[in-house]
Amino acid sequence: MVKTFPGDIAKDFDKLYESKEGYDTIIIAGEEPNVEEIYAHSLILRTRSSYFRSALSDEWVKKTNDGYLVLKKPNISAIIIKIILKFLYCEMVDLDNEEDETILDLLAAADELLIQNLIDYIQEYLIEYSSDFIEQVPIKMLHLISHHEKFNELKETCLETICETPNLLFDSDQFLSLEEDALKLILECDNLEMKECVIWKHLIRWGNAQRKTLESSMMDEDPKDEDIKNKGIDILEKILHELIKLIRFHQMDRKEFMDEVWPFRDLLPDKLIENVLRYYLEGADTLYNIFPIRWGNFEIDSDNLVGGYNPLDWEGDNEWKSTADSFLFLLDPNNIKNATISRVIQDGIDCAIGCDNVHGPSFGEGPDLHVSNNSNTWKFIAKSYSKIGISGLHAISDYEVFQVSRIKN
Repeated sequence: MVKTFPGDIAKDFDKLYESKEGYDTIIIAGEEPNVEEIYAHSLILRTRSSYFRSALSDEWVKKTNDGYLVLKKPNISAIIIKIILKFLYCEMVDLDNEEDETILDLLAAADELLIQNLIDYIQEYLIEYSSDFIEQVPIKMLHLISHHEKFNELKETCLETICETPNLLFDSDQFLSLEEDALKLILECDNLEMKECVIWKHLIRWGNAQRKTLESSMMDEDPKDEDIKNKGIDILEKILHELIKLIRFHQMDRKEFMDEVWPFRDLLPDKLIENVLRYYLEGADTLYNIFPIRWGNFEIDSDNLVGGYNPLDWEGDNEWKSTADSFLFLLDPNNIKNATISRVIQDGIDCAIGCDNVHGPSFGEGPDLHVSNNSNTWKFIAKSYSKIGISGLHAISDYEVFQVSRIKN
C-alpha cells in the first residue's frame, strides 16, 4: 500500500518560501513609489507555471553578475505577487480574508501568469458571491470581465446580476468612471430590467461626465482655445456615438421620447429621428426591425407550462434535499415536440430540492425555479440544473402541486 503525505510537503515548501533559503530569482513588483523586490526559487516557478517557464528561460531573462534571475512585473503589485507565490509553493490561498479589489486584481494576475487552477477557483468564488462584489466594486468587476475574454461564466453571472438589479450599477458613485466598453456590455443586454427612458438619462449623465473630463484636458493643452465649451454638443455626440445605437427608442412612449430625448436630438442621426417620429405618428412597427427588443421591460403573455418533478417530498423547514432524479421542464402546449427538460447537474445534487414552510416549491440553489409565499412571481436563475431557456422574474397566473402515487393491485 502506498501512503502519501501531501500536507507535509506543503508545510516544507511553505517554510522554504518564508525562509527564502537558496533563492535565485528576484521579482521586482509594482510601480513607484510602491516597488518591492520579492525573492523566489526559479525551479518551483518553472515547474508550477508555464508563464514562468518561458519568462525565466535563457531567451527571456539574463542573470545578474551575482547569478540571480531578475524579472520585472510593474503591472502587478507586490501584494498580489506574494499571494501568487504562496499558492505556487504550497497551494494555499484565503480569499475570505482579502479585500474585494485585491481578489479581482489576483484573478487578472493569475490569468496573465497562466495559473489555471487558481483562475478557476477565484472565478467560482466570485460567481458565488457575485451580488456582493457588484454592490461593493461594480466598476472594477465590469472592467475585469470586459478586458478578459476567458472569464465567460463570470461575465454571464455578472451581467445577469446587473440586469436583474441595475441600480447596483447605475446608482453607484462609481458609475461615471465606467469605461465605454463596459457600459456597452450592459446596454447590449436584452434583459436589462430598467425603463428605456431611465437608461437614456443615465447614458446622458455618463456622457456629460466624460465630456467635462475631456474638455478639461483640452483646456490644459490649449488654454487659449475659448471655443472649447461651445463645442460641447459635438464632443458629447462623439462620446456617445456608438452607445446611442444601443438605446431601444421604440420602448419609450411618445411623451418619454419628447421629454427626455428630444432636447438632445442633435446627438441623434437624422435617419434615426425620422424613423422614431414615423413610428410614433403612424404606429408602425418598423423600429422593431431596427432595434432588438429589451425583454426585461416587456410583459408578454404566454401559455407556456413550467414545472418540476420532485422524487422526494416537501417536508422540512429551510433545508436542502439531495437527489439526482429531479428535473425541470418547459412546455409550449402549441408545440409539444419542442418541450425542454432540465436535469440536475453533478455539482447541484446536494441542493436539488429546497424545502421551506413559508415559500412555495423551490428547485436548486439559484434558485433555478422558485415561488415566494403569497406571490404570483416565479424566479429562474440556473445553477443547480442545466439551463431551461428562461431566466429572471416572471408573473404566473396559477400553479398546482400534484402527488404521483403508485397504484397497488
